[in-house]
Parts: sequence; structure tokens; C-alpha cells
Amino acid sequence: QPTPVDAAQFGSTAHRLRNFWTNLCSPQQLGATLQFVPRPEGRTVELALQPNRAAQPVQRADQPPFYPCNQPGQPRAAWPTLMGKQQSYAFRPGQPGSILDYSNPAAPIWDEP
Repeated sequence: QPTPVDAAQFGSTAHRLRNFWTNLCSPQQLGATLQFVPRPEGRTVELALQPNRAAQPVQRADQPPFYPCNQPGQPRAAWPTLMGKQQSYAFRPGQPGSILDYSNPAAPIWDEP
């Protein structure tokens, strides 16, 4: 039986759910142990953005099965799972994965990372 893990818990700037299998302990033991692993402090998506770009503000807290690192009023800690397809829902203007490019202050635009 696999143990689901979100890479955001370990410092990733994107949610990436993965299943892990091991024969070193039971899935319940691994899950219980992972609850004690804190996300590194200060990790936000801003670390991965070029100058003059800003992440979409957090509107709602992350919900399971995702690690709850995004909280309203706090800097965005993790983007939605990154997609290899342009115009995916999570990265459309105004969605959690979009970014604001304000390199031209007269005409800022929402873009994909």
C-alpha cells in the first residue's frame, strides 16, 4: 500500500503528489513519521520568479491531499502542480498558478510561470 506525499512539504515551490512504497516500515508508520517533517521556513514561489514578477495572492488555504502551506494573507508558498501544457486551468489569469508581470508598469499582464 502506498503512502501519498506532497513535495511542497519538503520545500518544493510546487505541489507534487507522489506515492511512495517501502518495505522498511508500514505505510501507517511512514505516514505518522511524515507528519513531524516541517516545511523549511521562508520558502515561497517568489524565490523562483524573475524580477518584476509577482505570484497570485493566496485566496484560500490548501486542501487535502495537498500539504497546507498556502494560507490567505501569506506569501504563496507553492504553486499548483506544474503542468507541461500551456493554458492549463491552474495557470490562467487570476488562477493560483498565474503570475503578474509588471515590468511595464503601464500595462502589467498575467502570465504563466
